Amino acid sequence: MGRFEILVTNDDGIESKGLHVLCEILRNFGNITMIAPAYPQSGMSAAVSLGQELFYKEVRREEGFIAGKLTGTPATCIKFGLTQFFQGKYPDLIVSGINHGSNASASVIYSGTLGAAAEGALHGITSVGVSIENHSQDVDLTAVRKILPLLMKRIIEYPPKPGIYLNINFPDIPFENIKGCTIASQGAGIWIKEFIRLAPEECVTTAPEDGMEVFKMLGDYEDSAENLPTADNRLMAKGYVTIVPHSIDYTDYNEMKRLAETWNL
Repeated sequence: MGRFEILVTNDDGIESKGLHVLCEILRNFGNITMIAPAYPQSGMSAAVSLGQELFYKEVRREEGFIAGKLTGTPATCIKFGLTQFFQGKYPDLIVSGINHGSNASASVIYSGTLGAAAEGALHGITSVGVSIENHSQDVDLTAVRKILPLLMKRIIEYPPKPGIYLNINFPDIPFENIKGCTIASQGAGIWIKEFIRLAPEECVTTAPEDGMEVFKMLGDYEDSAENLPTADNRLMAKGYVTIVPHSIDYTDYNEMKRLAETWNL
């Protein structure tokens, strides 16, 4: 197996532990160009920093490794990396993560981690998002260190077809308790009780205008009773590392056919 050119980003920001562990793992496979958000960008999905002034700073350069931070979204970081560092030839692989927090089930809709992977797949590049089911920066990543290299070998040897990106989620359990890795489907669920009210003096970023109410978006996850046995969030709860193939083509072709027939179009 030759050495690859790998573009790396995340949505937790350049200071995140998961990002740096990911780069350590991937350096065994090739040369790393890491362009990460200068500050956390969770929940940005595939948003791009359109029309904004963007600031970039290289923070490290050595043989086989370049790292920089950009004041943009994760998908913007991928666009920036492709245009500024891979002119004329795309990288062999894009990996986004390791996200601190699950990106299973409906989280994929909001995830900046997976938005970056989708941006890579849009360009026809093998792209992967990696997450662990724990938001703490002190999370034990032993299982990821042991298992992810094996998964990366499989991905490199048997990549998904163009337009598909992979969503890998690790349960937050000790390595010894992981039952295995499995291909899964996207689980279904929603967030409830999503907004909590804050007192104006609890604001830590911006003082509200007079008369404004203050809220913070958090929420509790509610699983769907209609989930399939292959649902990623349910398999994670049983102790499996899940790999879900997602498509950049959002079309439901069965529904497309049904609507055309029932609407007589």
